[in-house]
Amino acid sequence: MKEIFGGPGGSLAAKVRTLAPSMTRSMQRVAEAVAGDPAGCAALTVTGLAELTGTSEATVVRTARLLGYPGYRDLRLALAGLAAQQQSGRAPAITTDIAVDDPIADVVAKLAYEEQQTLADTAAGLDTAQLGAAVAALAGARRTDVYGIGASGLVAQDLTQKLLRIGLIAHAHSDPHLAVTNAVQLRSGDVAIAITHSGSTGDVIEPLRVAFDRGATTVAITGRPDSPVTQYADYVLTTSTSRETELRPAAMSSRTSQLLVVDCLFVGVAQRTYESAAPALAASYEALAHRHRSTPGECKHANRREPPPMTSHDLRNELESLTTEAFRPELAEIDRLPTLDIARLMNGEDAGVPAAVAARLPQIAAAIDAVAERMAHGGRLVYAGAGTAGRLGVLDASECPPTFNTEPGQVAGLIAGGPEAMVTSVEGAEDSAGLAREDLDALKIRPEDSVVGVSASGRTPYAVGAVEHARALGALTVGLSCNEHSPLAAAAEHGIEVVVGPELLTGSTRLKAGTAQKLVLNMLSTITMIRLGKTYGNLMVDVRASNAKLRARSRRIVSLATGAPDEEIERALTEAGGEVKNAILIVLAGVDGPTAARRLADSAGHLRAALGATAT
Repeated sequence: MKEIFGGPGGSLAAKVRTLAPSMTRSMQRVAEAVAGDPAGCAALTVTGLAELTGTSEATVVRTARLLGYPGYRDLRLALAGLAAQQQSGRAPAITTDIAVDDPIADVVAKLAYEEQQTLADTAAGLDTAQLGAAVAALAGARRTDVYGIGASGLVAQDLTQKLLRIGLIAHAHSDPHLAVTNAVQLRSGDVAIAITHSGSTGDVIEPLRVAFDRGATTVAITGRPDSPVTQYADYVLTTSTSRETELRPAAMSSRTSQLLVVDCLFVGVAQRTYESAAPALAASYEALAHRHRSTPGECKHANRREPPPMTSHDLRNELESLTTEAFRPELAEIDRLPTLDIARLMNGEDAGVPAAVAARLPQIAAAIDAVAERMAHGGRLVYAGAGTAGRLGVLDASECPPTFNTEPGQVAGLIAGGPEAMVTSVEGAEDSAGLAREDLDALKIRPEDSVVGVSASGRTPYAVGAVEHARALGALTVGLSCNEHSPLAAAAEHGIEVVVGPELLTGSTRLKAGTAQKLVLNMLSTITMIRLGKTYGNLMVDVRASNAKLRARSRRIVSLATGAPDEEIERALTEAGGEVKNAILIVLAGVDGPTAARRLADSAGHLRAALGATAT
């Protein structure tokens, strides 16, 4: 690792939660003690804390240093300060986990709080010196390559799209072979960015190593600051999944923090290159306003005609009327501010997003109940959107199979322009309602299905057209936007309008609006799966064990649910063919594999109901 800027700044509690997975068990006991009772631990000597936690004095000192303090004395001072904050009421209370009998509104509120805390923890732990250095490198780069796999790959594509829209040369690589091939071409003056929550993803580490060896400036965005990927990073930007639970694995919870870091990079680069970035954004909006994916002759619905394209003047007038597009004069000099001040501004902006979501919890809960009811009868959940909104829908849909073992196509994401739009900007397709109808017809939408249109403005023809067509076919419709009185909400049975206000960068709705959309989509899919019996308490009992990590997680889930010894767990999983629900039922009900499978089938897959049936 060439250089890492350090310093003990940031929230101690956030650091403990973020770094805990990389600690030894004895160090975790020390960290949990200081985070759980800062006042009590501040009164202890190093020997006293070692005795309290059943560790050694050396372990206490190592833990203090890992948390960023020169020694235990400095850690005690920080603990005393944190205790004073808590006593004065300035430190937030940590909410409890979701309970089995929580009302739906409480579940939604708790998930919203967890996402907010993840953002706050990431902001608190983000090293702004490294962030500023990474921004400076990106702003002056000849080209930028971004590497990511799975959910991190979609975040990489999001960053690439942002940079392209302000006139920079950027490429996202999810194919490991292509990533290495391109990394070989990098040199001094180029930038390579690796995004990996675990920091151990070989397909991401390898191209970063090659770029590092070629002399490019390298950046790692990771939740593990001491992980292998940081060996080849000039700058390390640490994310947080401090609120990760069995129900919210890393692939889900890491996205929130990764998107915040990506937005910070984008805004920092945009302000440094404002003179060229602003015209580039304006030019792209102007150019895309005249593009249409299909013509009347190509449209399969000959009896439905597309509305005439809006003129540049009409489009400008409409955009100026939208809250998300409003210009903020107080930020007109943002490009003159230091990076730290801009980061603080942006963090303050993001902090208001969960409150805007909270204001719409009743509408969100009603939509979730309606979707869950249809999916319980064999329906599908389909997201439809364009640009950033479309990518967020595809991202959420792509995480449902490994997390909840959903069937192929049970949760799907449609993006205007098709799969190509995930990696290449074809956002002109957003102007075609006819294209949305064609995409839905290809899925053979049925009345038992649910279609969610996603659009920050609430006026995107692709999203509005998808909702209108789905409703005409009898499907349940939900419209998610970030402006009041939107055409999208009006077209849907369930309108959800999360008004986050004007963006930091005028019209850049991939910022607050994108974060709000992601929070709502997280709730929509996660709570729907809870209602469908895909969980047992807060355990992911429908997890698909497709790799070594998930197989280990399956064993842990069975252990947490049953308390059985390892040997009994292994036998149950073997008899259940690796199915976690079946294995839990085998252990708790004392039945064999076929009986467990039959009882789960009779209970529509609800483990709690199947266990209740065995007790009667």
